[in-house]
Amino acid sequence: MINKDLILSKLLKIKKYIQELKTFSNITFEEYKRDFIKKRAVERLILLLAEVATDINSYVIVEIGKNPPTDYYDSFIKAIEIGLISKQLGEKLAPSAGLRNRLVHEYDEIKDDIVFNSINEATKLYTTFIKEVNDYLKQ
Repeated sequence: MINKDLILSKLLKIKKYIQELKTFSNITFEEYKRDFIKKRAVERLILLLAEVATDINSYVIVEIGKNPPTDYYDSFIKAIEIGLISKQLGEKLAPSAGLRNRLVHEYDEIKDDIVFNSINEATKLYTTFIKEVNDYLKQ
């Protein structure tokens, strides 16, 4: 059985991270590149958003009796399949798993422009994620 309070507490974390990320939405790309503290803060917030969202996905998937996702990308695909999130949202969020992996494991040089351009997109997508998961919980 799904523990709705657990999911709601995770959604509150996402909301908090979105608010924190929004504080960087008005900086210029030049300012972002120059200020390593801002860069690391944005990187960390995007990482945290992806982590908490995939935690929610994985938890719900397993709780309803499905096989656990094999990775972060798969958690969004399976979340679509079970109706936790829409196909449109899941297909936009699933690739964020690749960015998350680059941030965590530093596979490649982290491209400043990709992370910087993710600020507004991430706030928009994860706001939609909160809404869709809340809608799922009301079913």
